Amino acid sequence: DGKYIATGDDDGVARLWKTTTGEFTGSFNGHTNLIQSINFNPQGTHILTASHDDTACLWDIETAWFWLAGALASSFDVGNRMHAEISSRSVGR
Repeated sequence: DGKYIATGDDDGVARLWKTTTGEFTGSFNGHTNLIQSINFNPQGTHILTASHDDTACLWDIETAWFWLAGALASSFDVGNRMHAEISSRSVGR
């Protein structure tokens, strides 16, 4: 929806910023290595991050709850959408 910009860093933390002001609004900690890909869902309510630690996390940007996909089998970008195959999942915050 264009309200936020999400960034991923080599510390494994995703960060959220307001597009209108550049204000930092929060961070998402769940990876142990470089975030290699990050995308919003079409509604702008969730972000999907994929990391060099072979995990992907789906984050609720309002609550910071996430679903962790461990043992990432493969991931690839198709257009602006992130697709991943996973072998296990867990929920955390």
